[in-house]
Amino acid sequence: MIKKAFFILLIALFSSQILSAKVEKITYRNWNDCYRISNDSITVIINASAGGRIMVYERNGINVVYENPDQDGLLLKDYLKVGFDPDGGRFDYGQEEITRNIHAGTYMGPWIGTIVNNYCLEINSVEDKDLGILSSRIFSLDPNSSKLRITQTMKNISDKPSEYFFWGRTLVKTGGKLFMPINPESQIPGEWGRYIWGKPEKFENDPNDPGVAITDNIFSLNPEIAGNAKYGNDSRAGWMAYGYKSLLFIKKYGYFPKEVYTEKYGLTNIFYTNKNAFAEMEPISPTAYLKPGEFYSYTEDWFLLEYSPCSETDFNVTKAKLFLLKQTE
Repeated sequence: MIKKAFFILLIALFSSQILSAKVEKITYRNWNDCYRISNDSITVIINASAGGRIMVYERNGINVVYENPDQDGLLLKDYLKVGFDPDGGRFDYGQEEITRNIHAGTYMGPWIGTIVNNYCLEINSVEDKDLGILSSRIFSLDPNSSKLRITQTMKNISDKPSEYFFWGRTLVKTGGKLFMPINPESQIPGEWGRYIWGKPEKFENDPNDPGVAITDNIFSLNPEIAGNAKYGNDSRAGWMAYGYKSLLFIKKYGYFPKEVYTEKYGLTNIFYTNKNAFAEMEPISPTAYLKPGEFYSYTEDWFLLEYSPCSETDFNVTKAKLFLLKQTE
């Protein structure tokens, strides 16, 4: 009898773990095709109506993702008619010079959602004839932690080779500090740079930039006082992070030394800042050289950790780095 009761208890505990996360279709900000994935501490909302974007990544009532209420309910037709910079956690393809005028169908168009199980959602784009790509994304939330795994796949549906890379473009709210490791063997003078637009365009650093600090091989940026808009480096560490209020938002992803990175200057990590509204975290994947019918996948792991020192004015990126590496190993 005791053994039976113990066995029943084990089943109950196992079931509670499996069911602690759930996926449900919802209406959010006037978009009908949205999906919420949640567990006891984390909420994720994905907008399949317009671009397959992440609109919410929330812990303790704090959503780190930047949202613009002026865009509520806007769809692909509005994007094509008016032209605007979509909010949320966007996913895109590069090079930007090649894709900016042909990516609209994937970037802001409708996606089809399929609930895989209690903690996993798959979404698929329509065939994007302009890009020549069919895209899919799988979002999987760990039932018992903040870990959100995002696996993106591109398939070449055209009749000619394609050359794109995955370009993460997650907008976060200002008020925190961005940081990422630098590459000690970098070919970039000073190991980081910032874009200075013009003819010709320049990419160079400024040791007197008020928003930048380099400490223990960590580049950090205060978006609100940054001296420029777009920064990057060729880090090989495969992570970037943002300290915001009492949370650490972390992105982890692979670095693949045998593959080719074709973003300008060999960048793998990019930060962008609009001081009045948002900052942007942009991992860059290797370039996928695909023949017709071939596909390529790339994975980001997101974490949203409780870390109260984020709220301090003397936020220590070295301690934050040690903390995040320990928590996400």
